[in-house]
Amino acid sequence: MTDLSQYCIGKVIEVCAVNIKTGNHLIILLCIYRSPSGNFGEFAVQLDLIIKYIQKPKLEFTMCGDFKANFFIDSISAQQLTLLVQSVSHN
Repeated sequence: MTDLSQYCIGKVIEVCAVNIKTGNHLIILLCIYRSPSGNFGEFAVQLDLIIKYIQKPKLEFTMCGDFKANFFIDSISAQQLTLLVQSVSHN
């Protein structure tokens, strides 16, 4: 297990991670929750720090959870989250 407790902030972000190893292949599964009353900017900063902390060459990770971002309308939170995820996929 990867300890991410230092990145958890009440009413902003809760995160935990599980390491899944198959043979010599390691995948980290991130489970994330964002409170709907929390500050999205602070959430995005913490999520970026988490990704930078776990991102390593030849290491895969998957994020799942409740991000409280509405992708059905043109919302700033959805745009910020999309840009953050896209920046990870290009590294």
